[in-house]
Amino acid sequence: MEVFIGIDIDKVERVLLTDGWHAVKDASFIVGNYGFVRGPTVIVNAIAIKGTVSHWARWTETEGKTVACPLTAILAVGAAAVPH
Repeated sequence: MEVFIGIDIDKVERVLLTDGWHAVKDASFIVGNYGFVRGPTVIVNAIAIKGTVSHWARWTETEGKTVACPLTAILAVGAAAVPH
């Protein structure tokens, strides 16, 4: 049986990478698929090539720095509690 753990990306407050915890500013955490562009032209859209989709995550830290990494680099996330 597969188990699905739903993580509300709007509630992610911190992300654990190998160098430690990173704060997430203002619900800026997003997840997507890699694609490659040259200027405004899409060169490779990973979604369009069967079997090649790679996922990434990106967020803005509290001091304004943008961080992006492969989704597999994330060891854990901390999220605000959701009321029951």
